[in-house]
Amino acid sequence: MRSVHPVSERIRDARERSGLSQADLARAAMMHPSYVSHLERGVRGPGDAALERLARALGVTAQYLEQGDRSPEYLE
Repeated sequence: MRSVHPVSERIRDARERSGLSQADLARAAMMHPSYVSHLERGVRGPGDAALERLARALGVTAQYLEQGDRSPEYLE
């Protein structure tokens, strides 16, 4: 079984905590639903602009999505 990248896990976890489906998140972040699926499965990694749009749609920071509990916002 393939390990999923931590960014992919944080995107999925934040989406699930927000109560959004992949399609809902894709719509909110102005992305194609298959792209969100690829991100969550670790098939693709988000660029900086995509990460910002995802974070905004999920109500978290891009830094949190990248660094998780090591991010300064999380530690505060």
